Amino acid sequence: MADCAYGDNPGFTEALLAATVRFVLALKPRKGTWAPADAAHTPTEAAAELGWRGPSRPGRWRRIQRRFRDGHTESWWAADAQLGGWGPDRRLRLVVATTDPASLPGHSTWYLLTNLPRPASRRAQQANLAEVVRLYGLRNWVEQGYKQVKGELGWADFQVRTDRGHSPALDAGVLCVLVLLAGLPGRATRSA
Repeated sequence: MADCAYGDNPGFTEALLAATVRFVLALKPRKGTWAPADAAHTPTEAAAELGWRGPSRPGRWRRIQRRFRDGHTESWWAADAQLGGWGPDRRLRLVVATTDPASLPGHSTWYLLTNLPRPASRRAQQANLAEVVRLYGLRNWVEQGYKQVKGELGWADFQVRTDRGHSPALDAGVLCVLVLLAGLPGRATRSA
């Protein structure tokens, strides 16, 4: 799982697909894509087409339960959306997850690109939507791990930059090195 710095990068997505890596990546709500004039052009427009008319008439939205680390749960809503070449029965799926399908609040709405296949049965589809949301919810835990590992290695104030000038948090290769270095055997005995 990764945030929109990676989800909005087609080269990164294609590399994951070529490596046959399963993923759940965030997209920016207003990330535009080519589509016919009368179709959705952004994830927010695709979410608006999911037919929400309230909890008793949710359209394509399905209620899911998110369980948090502290044990509490929240009701969220999730659905497969259609956007450009992404869709429920395509190689790449757009999953929208939110606390409120009517207003799609920015702080609690996720637009997720995944290559996890959509199951055939309706019951399995709901479980699959919940799993996609659960997996992306782990991102905060992973990011906290980034911060801790960078701090342990004295790299807390450094960012990885590309020759194009943008600054992703850390690429996967650097993360692997950080994790390996932080978990070297004997590390605890050296610092004691």
